[in-house]
Amino acid sequence: SLWAAQSRSPAPFVYAGLIMVVAFYAITRGILASGFGLEMRAVRDDETAAAAAGVRVFRTKLLGFLISAAMTALAGGLYMQYYQAIDPESAFGLGQAIQLQLPALIGGLGTAAGPVLGGALMTLLAEITNWGSTRFGLVGVDILVYGLVLLLVVLWAPAGIVGMLRRR
Repeated sequence: SLWAAQSRSPAPFVYAGLIMVVAFYAITRGILASGFGLEMRAVRDDETAAAAAGVRVFRTKLLGFLISAAMTALAGGLYMQYYQAIDPESAFGLGQAIQLQLPALIGGLGTAAGPVLGGALMTLLAEITNWGSTRFGLVGVDILVYGLVLLLVVLWAPAGIVGMLRRR
């Protein structure tokens, strides 16, 4: 039942995930455009200078952590309701850790569009590597491809794809 957040079809989860992405994007854009976003960037760049300028560093870090944790918890809850099971490897394994962090790194840290763009690229890469590993019987190709993409981004676009596009 949808009341229990369960469905035999993936469609409600796709729509809920899309709603979350749009809402999280809007929240992130709002934060980045606000005074709090400016405080967060100041703390990220230089905590001592931010504190000297009157930014309450601990409060800023704590609120940033709380907002991030709330968004992650909502997304994790949707993930759990879709799969209806969890184990340490699927939730906390190396592959999951890479898939959670790479979109933001590839797309561009400190931007709202970066994780969305990075997530789209990672999804495309995941599907291609899954197809390739199934077709040719290769195991671990996805981790290799993710590592190569990360290496290319670090070498040629340290600010991520969004940062590279802004520069041009």
